[in-house]
Amino acid sequence: MRIDGNNRISGPRSSGPSRTQGTGERFTLDFGDGAGEARSSAPVADLGGLDAMLALQSVEDPLNRKRRAVRRGQRLLDALDDLKIGMLEGRVQAEDLHRLASLSKDSIEAVDDPGLKEVLAEIDLRAAVELAKLERGRS
Repeated sequence: MRIDGNNRISGPRSSGPSRTQGTGERFTLDFGDGAGEARSSAPVADLGGLDAMLALQSVEDPLNRKRRAVRRGQRLLDALDDLKIGMLEGRVQAEDLHRLASLSKDSIEAVDDPGLKEVLAEIDLRAAVELAKLERGRS
């Protein structure tokens, strides 16, 4: 379609014979026998059921796992800093040692690296020794 400046509109140009001229065929849509009927979908059980959904939910995103590991490491480092400051000031609190021991135990279970597991086990052992010293000094 073309629009001229004089408000004249002309139809589409024909550059040659149309593809449908002379063939006698027309484009039609074949809707089959049940064109107006809704088609049934496969039952949910065919998709694997509830077990498959639970399995998909249990798959952990590597990025989320890394974020949790970083947060856990930050909490562990904070607990170590609190213990260091307490030791430098001459006051070691049992709460700091308990917090450090619980954080290291939780971290050991979540870590795959054997070297890091060893370091966390040493931190846990040291916290247990310091707790024993603290309790012994109180009695």
